[in-house]
Amino acid sequence: MDVEKTIEFLLDEQAKMFAGMEELRVRMDESHERQKQINVSLAQAVLSLTGSMEKLAIAQAESEKSLAALAAEQTAAHTKIDTRLEALAALNAEGAGRMNALIAVVDGLVRRTQQ
Repeated sequence: MDVEKTIEFLLDEQAKMFAGMEELRVRMDESHERQKQINVSLAQAVLSLTGSMEKLAIAQAESEKSLAALAAEQTAAHTKIDTRLEALAALNAEGAGRMNALIAVVDGLVRRTQQ
């Protein structure tokens, strides 16, 4: 066994291993940089989405207030219409009663003249 060749072989293998480790370190650094960029992009997207969600929540709250006000106005309008319809029904009933009384008077006059 040749000791020099064995040492040379071991040194070559060790050099290859160190070269491989250096390449792996460079790739890891590149991967780490890409991951940092992705994290920054994701953080920006989350911030943007959070802002949009806050705006949406505000808009929804305003819509709910508007709908509540509209519902209150509509309820008041329905109440007013119901009151007016009741008054109209009462006037109609009164008018019908007067009409019946007038018909009775006219009918009585017509019958008297026919007799």
